Amino acid sequence: MAAIPSFFYEGGLPTWLMMAAALAAWVVILWAITRLFLRTSERLQCPVKGREATVVFVRAPDGSKDDVVSCSLLEESGSATCEKECLHPAH
Repeated sequence: MAAIPSFFYEGGLPTWLMMAAALAAWVVILWAITRLFLRTSERLQCPVKGREATVVFVRAPDGSKDDVVSCSLLEESGSATCEKECLHPAH
């Protein structure tokens, strides 16, 4: 009986480990690019609370503000649930 030709079977465990490591490295690289280049932090006057705030924005590919990641005026740092008025260019 002839064996099925495939580099997956011939390499065994080392091949799978190298592929898993390459995939993990790719995920880390994409995460780092997103964190470094698509997020910006700005200090601005909050239009909702009327106080100075530090806001972290996610930028769209065209450079516009796309979403609010965090705001220093909110108690829970992971959920920016304000009206997000600071996303509009008029502010």
